[in-house]
Amino acid sequence: MLYAYSNKRNHEPNGFIRLFRPHTIKSTKSIDLAVNSYYIAGVSPGHIYLGNATTPFYMLSLSTSLSDQQQVHIVISDTDRIKLKSFRIEVDSPIFYIKDGIAPLILSGTLKDLQVSNSIYDSTFFTAAVSISPSSFALRSSRNHQLEYILAKEQDDSPRVSFFPGLIQKQADGFFSTDGMLLSNKETNRLVYLYYYRNQFLCMDTNLSLLYRGKTIDTTSWAKIKVAKINEGKTFVLNAPPLFVNKTCCSYKSLLFVHSALRANNESRERFNAASVIDVYDIMNGAYKFSFYLYDFGGQKIREIGIYHNCLIALHDHYLVTYYLDQQIFN
Repeated sequence: MLYAYSNKRNHEPNGFIRLFRPHTIKSTKSIDLAVNSYYIAGVSPGHIYLGNATTPFYMLSLSTSLSDQQQVHIVISDTDRIKLKSFRIEVDSPIFYIKDGIAPLILSGTLKDLQVSNSIYDSTFFTAAVSISPSSFALRSSRNHQLEYILAKEQDDSPRVSFFPGLIQKQADGFFSTDGMLLSNKETNRLVYLYYYRNQFLCMDTNLSLLYRGKTIDTTSWAKIKVAKINEGKTFVLNAPPLFVNKTCCSYKSLLFVHSALRANNESRERFNAASVIDVYDIMNGAYKFSFYLYDFGGQKIREIGIYHNCLIALHDHYLVTYYLDQQIFN
């Protein structure tokens, strides 16, 4: 009943309007991956790389036309394999990274030989990490015994890890109300942290200096969550399903693409139920530009998106779909 009520709130008008740009998507192609354990590891010129949670040392490499595909095996030493606890692969061609925030460590290698050749052992645990350069990473971590997230930068030079308090701002609590997505835009040398449960995001340079605090076009400025304490106040849990505002995102050149969970006043319930809406922002100043729909595929909404050049890729459960965008939107 709580889930049904939470889902209903997303589909009600939320006090804002969207500007829909016609002819944004030119064509689509799709492939059935058969399983829903894949995630987007990276996109490079001509190739899409998918990691798989059930076979973590293998990636699926596909051409952006989806005409060719192959399984690639990442070679890793037994010593590093033992140390890994729970990891994801990131591809920033021609380099790949294996990132494990529990171990914690970051491994890297090249797509040419698919063998781990470098190990960056962390001095802090992290829950999210994105590469800034081959020798530096932006992290989401927690410091000491404070029950809240904090952004950090790790690099080869001393100090290895630098923390940046005050960037992530808590509301009801330090974890759930600040939960979100961290991404790196290599074309503009900017980092973005987008909150899940409120209409806000941070834009930073590669030194994690705040450039501006942006807002998505919806009106949910305060995270609508209920937090409860258990185990004599030592553990925090969600007491009810939270209201999602932003579900996933990606960025390329000067644009930030955000999959919004909320319906605008000028959207019909029927169309919103049949598609996922993508809001597009200018990453240079945070200004809203326009929106477009990605319609459900195989009866499934998108759960993850990525982009390179004018190829937007989306995972719809076990379907991978490519959407070719009008190149004019990047001008």
